[in-house]
Parts: sequence; structure tokens; C-alpha cells
Amino acid sequence: MIIKIDYENPRKDLLKEVANIIKCGGLVIFPTETLYGLGGKACEESVLKRIYSIKERPPDKPLPVMTSEISQISELVSDFPSIARLLASAYWPGPLTMIMKSKPHVSKLLTCGTNTVGIRIPDYRIVLDLLKYTGEPVAVTSANLSGEKDLLTMDEIITTFKDKVDIILDGGTLKYAIPSTVVDVTKSPPVILREGKISSEEIFKILKSEKAIHLSRIKRCNL
Repeated sequence: MIIKIDYENPRKDLLKEVANIIKCGGLVIFPTETLYGLGGKACEESVLKRIYSIKERPPDKPLPVMTSEISQISELVSDFPSIARLLASAYWPGPLTMIMKSKPHVSKLLTCGTNTVGIRIPDYRIVLDLLKYTGEPVAVTSANLSGEKDLLTMDEIITTFKDKVDIILDGGTLKYAIPSTVVDVTKSPPVILREGKISSEEIFKILKSEKAIHLSRIKRCNL
């Protein structure tokens, strides 16, 4: 099913319907502030397996998670360190993904054996409302085949995924945007894994000292 969505005035009843599909174990494609996202319940193995399958995603590549509330993070992480709280207060909702230690029950399809999980609270009305109506963490990755080009037009999305997902929210053609910055807060000091929309200088400023972070590896890619 393909449904048009209005960025300026998204219908609440539509977003609630889509959220219900997610809660029932369905997969949904929707526009985000960067690319089209492919999402499903983060705590359901069959859903995660389906995401890996239709994306042809390597089994050693973890799936990031989006939530609408910091309170939902406790379902997934065993430790929410003070440095993560500091960054969250500055940049959530927003383009910051933080890698944190996962709880033992979290699916290895999310962690890929790393015992960590990447989490973000997005600053985009459609996605944030959808997450709020879903009421639980959602695994979200870019809606493209793993290793292939980003899909920015609805024609590309439909050609690749029409018969593989339960619903597609048509937001038209997207303009590519800089992805989220990824910081691993399980390390001491934290490590920037990807410099995105939030610069390393901004992160340094929040943490008050450039010595607080080791800029070990910067790359531009999408989770």
C-alpha cells in the first residue's frame, strides 16, 4: 500500500494507522529528514530478520533504533551514562546517534554481538509523531539495498520495495541531507564514529574539552 503524506499537515489518523501496522509486526517505509527510512519493531526477531532480508544487509552490520522518548531507552540500554545525558540534553531530538551498552535481552540482530545499540530521537515531525503513536522503539535503517545508492525518489522506492513492505508513505522526492553524527559513549573518552550534521567541534564544545573525545574515525555514510 502506498499513501501520500503531507509534510506540513500530516493526518493524525493516518500516522496512527501506520503506527498500528508497526505494532502488529509490519514494515513501513517513510520519509525522514535525511533519506527514506525502513522501519519495524525493534523488539521482534521476525521483523528484524525481514529487514535484513529485504535490504540484503550483511549480518554483521547492526541496526540502529529510533525512539520518541528518552524513557523508552531504558528498554534497550543497560547504562545511560552522564556524558550521554549531557549530549542528549543538547541534541535530542536531533541528528545525533549514540552507541550505548545494550541489555542482555536485546536481540543480537540489533547488536550483531557487539553488546551495544545505536539510538536516536529524530527531530522531524512525521517521524517523531509516528514513533510517539507506536509507543515503543523502532529499528530504522535507510530504505535501499545494502551497499547500493541512496533512494531519494518514490519511483526508486517503489521499484525496489513495493511488494516487500506493508506500507509506503510517499513524501515525494527528497533532497539528500547530511546524516546524523554517531558517537560511541561506551568508550572513555567517547569516540566519534561518524561526523555528520553535528560537527566534532560542537561535540567538543558541549563536553567542554577537545581532550574529552578521541576523533578516531570519520566517515560519511548512512546507518
